[in-house]
Parts: sequence; C-alpha cells; structure tokens
Amino acid sequence: MTYSKDNLRQIFQQPFNQEGWQNMLQHYFHATELKAEREQIDDTPDDEKGYYLGAIDTTDNYRIGLFYYQIQHGNVARKRVGLRNLVKSFINPNWGEFDAALVVFDSGSVWRLSFVCDIKGENTAAKRFTYVFGESDNYYNTPVGRFDVLQRNGISFENIKDAFSVERLNKDFFNGYKDRYVKFLNHINDDTKENRDYVKKLLGRLVFLQFLQKKGWMGVPANQQGWNGGDKLYLNHLIERYEGNDCLLSDVLEPLFFKTLNEPRDNDLADSRLGENIKIPYLNGGLFDKDELDKKDIDFPYDYFKELMDFFAMYNFTIDENDPEDSEIGIDPEMLGHIFENLLEDNKDKGAFYTPKEIVQYMSKESVAQYLKSNTPDELHTAIDSLIKQRVVEPVLQNKENARLVNKALAIVKVCDPAIGSGAFPMGVLNVLFDCRHLLYGFIGKNEDFSYAKVKRDIIQNNIYGVDIEKGAVDIARLRFWLALVVDENEPQPLPNLDYKIMCGDSLLYRFAKLRSEERRVGKECRS
Repeated sequence: MTYSKDNLRQIFQQPFNQEGWQNMLQHYFHATELKAEREQIDDTPDDEKGYYLGAIDTTDNYRIGLFYYQIQHGNVARKRVGLRNLVKSFINPNWGEFDAALVVFDSGSVWRLSFVCDIKGENTAAKRFTYVFGESDNYYNTPVGRFDVLQRNGISFENIKDAFSVERLNKDFFNGYKDRYVKFLNHINDDTKENRDYVKKLLGRLVFLQFLQKKGWMGVPANQQGWNGGDKLYLNHLIERYEGNDCLLSDVLEPLFFKTLNEPRDNDLADSRLGENIKIPYLNGGLFDKDELDKKDIDFPYDYFKELMDFFAMYNFTIDENDPEDSEIGIDPEMLGHIFENLLEDNKDKGAFYTPKEIVQYMSKESVAQYLKSNTPDELHTAIDSLIKQRVVEPVLQNKENARLVNKALAIVKVCDPAIGSGAFPMGVLNVLFDCRHLLYGFIGKNEDFSYAKVKRDIIQNNIYGVDIEKGAVDIARLRFWLALVVDENEPQPLPNLDYKIMCGDSLLYRFAKLRSEERRVGKECRS
C-alpha cells in the first residue's frame, strides 16, 4: 500500500486514530512484529497509560520499538517534561534490546509522534525528535514531504532519522530566508549598513508574528470571549486581502506594527483595514516602537510579501525553544539567533559565531551548578549536580529547608552576559533556572500551583542581564525572551520593557551604575 501526500496530510490533520496508525505501522513502516493485542506497560504514572505495540527491524539492521501513550491530563503539545520521563520505559529487557523507539503520545485532539534515539548506554542521553499533529488548519508541509521521501527511499534507521532531522530543516529555512532578505535589500538599490539593518528588522518583525499567530492570538473574533479562535495564518490571509497593493508596507503592515501591536485599544479591537471585527493584542515592550530606521520612506512590491508568506507557510513554527535532548521538528525562536549570527557583517571580526545548543546547554548547566555550590553546604553538592544535569531531586533536596535554601539562591542569582549576541547563553540559563525551580517547587511548601508564566517572567525580570555592541543582537535577544514568556501565557499580556535588562553598549568601556548596587545586594542575600 502506498500513501500519497494527501493521505499523509489527512492523517496528520486529524486526531489520533488507533486503527489507522496500526495500518500505517504495517503497510508504511513495514513493522516486522505487531502485537495482536497491545501490551500494557506497568511502570507508568497513574494518570497515563502506556502500551508496547511491537517492533520494526529496519533494512540496515536496527531494531526500533513501537509504543503508544495515552495522556490523561494536559496537552501533549506543551507537556514535555513529563513525557521525557516516560522515555525510561523504552529500555526494558522484556521487549528485547532496541536501538531506537517510535512513540505516539496522544491527548485526544493533539498528538505527538516522536523518534527517540540514543537509548542504549548510560553515557548518552536519549534524544527525542518530535512532530506535533492534529491541527486541521495546518498544512504539515515538512512532515508530508519528509514522509513521502522516506516511503520512496525505504524504511532504514538512517532514513527515519533524516525524516526527523531538525538540522536539515533549519538549514533549508535559513537558505530560503537569506534569499528573500537579499531580494528585499536589492530592491532598495543602496547596500548600506543602515538599509541592511532596516530589512533585517522588517523581516524579523514578520518572523516574530509567525510565532505569535501560531499561538492563535492574531485575528481573534471580536465577540469571542478570551483569546481562543484566532487565525493561525492571519498574516497570509491579511496580505492576500490586499492582492496587488505595492504600498502594502505603508498602508497595512506599518499600521499593524505601530498603531496596533504597540498601542492599547478598547477591547483590543483592530482597525478595519486589518480585518473586520477582530482583536489583536497590545504587546508593548519596545518591539514595535517606531525608531529612526522606521522613518524611511520605503515600500516593496506586493509579490515580495506574498512570496515571503508562502515561504513561511511551508514551515511549522514552534514557540517553545528546543532542547538538544528534546526537539520539535519546526522553526523555533533560536532560529532568530541563527539568522542574526549568519547575516551579521564581519561576524568573525566581531566575535559572533553560532554556538551549537549542546555547548550552550553544557555552559549554562555548569555555570548554575558552580554558582549553587558556592552558596550552599558541601553535603548538597552531589544532589545539586543531579538536579541540574539529570533533572532528579534526590532525597536530601526533598527536605523542605534544603529545597528552600537552593530555591532562594536560584531566585536571587544575577547573570550578566557582557557580549550577549543573540541571547543563546542567557536563554540557556533561563531554561536551567526554570527547570530547577520547577523541580524543587513541590518540596518548598507552597500551596498554590506552579505558574510557568509567572516564574519565567520573574527570572527574566530579576535574574538575567545582557549587553552587546551590536543593536541587532540586542533586538534578537529581546525577541527570544519575549517569546519565552508568550509560550506559557494563556492570554496576551503586555511584554516587559527590557531596555535596562538587555542593553546596547560596549561592556569593555561603559559601566551602568545601577549594577554595582545590585551586586552588593545579591552578595548580602546569598550570605544571609
């Protein structure tokens, strides 16, 4: 049986179907072993049910286990930490030795298809590469294309791994983005740094809005309670509405940037030129402030924007920044940094290089670990390493006093990157601080539920600082921190102003007077 692209898209757009998946395992993946009755996995949490479905022996002699998890609570599109813990179930001698696993995590309407590899051996952390399916209005161009190629090339381990490759996706996206950046720049017909910065900022705002509309907050019907029901292809549809308008930037997009996203309005109602009776959130935060660059009198042909939106529509934008051990197959906010670092002129002379996520993660974990060890008793140091590096809370840190001591140290740490670039290191630190506080939360004696958005906002506002000589770097770093907040908010909130948190300047020559008093205060709090 051959699956056409339309067949694949239809499967991906629908809620998970057990019978259809069994057929796909048999006829598409050519599973060599399929259980007549799925075998329940015993060592799973009470609110989740796991099943072993069988195995695939690939053409290049790898053995891949097939699993299905029914998630009772929470949305699998966001429930990543809990799913990570379930990976441990894949190494079970009762089912034989697997080189990898193909796993469905199903919460009803949305489901995750994950390829888990590096599950053998204790020295290598298992890595999960994931597609999130189940949205009827998503074209799923990347997985449809990848799975079509996989079908034609054959079900080998390497071919499956390539179908789930994030690196290849990012490379393809960047090359396409750069082509369109050059096209916009060439239209101005004056290749100056000011014009390059202008085009970068324009395209950067449009990329940011791809993430925002993915959240469903653009074009929400005005009579809709809350912020559900937005158009996840709002920009595409807005631009199609003005077909042929070569003044699209000045007539439509600039009012969207400067008079809508950057200004509070009654009930968040948008101007009719942006859509009939719709809401668009007020973001503030400086992202859509009109600056000197925006005063240029420039417009671009309509076809440039239409082509750009069609290009963006080929990709899945995922707001949550990927972890080296847990990656959703899509364009995540780190791509903003990748774009910046690769488009920066004379980047080698300025010391701007792309740093792989694995290196950033290592640096971030080591930095936080050494800080905590410097501010806690020796008997907690082994447990601190487990907390940060294995995400495990050992019994000594389950003690309320010890948990509170470490949590307090996490809450008052000040991290300043003197050459922030596109924000890779402080974003890594943000994720480490957040993970640690999340893991410790159940042991510090708080009664209220852990608030993802509140804790992230607290970390960004109180723990993270950065400086860079390149204004474009500062803009990108702020974008990534704003998106880190947006991903966990249920409703749009005005973004915090990061002007005095992530600043443009030369950290070798300038000093911000406020930092010295902050340093003294932090030292006193840690010692107390």
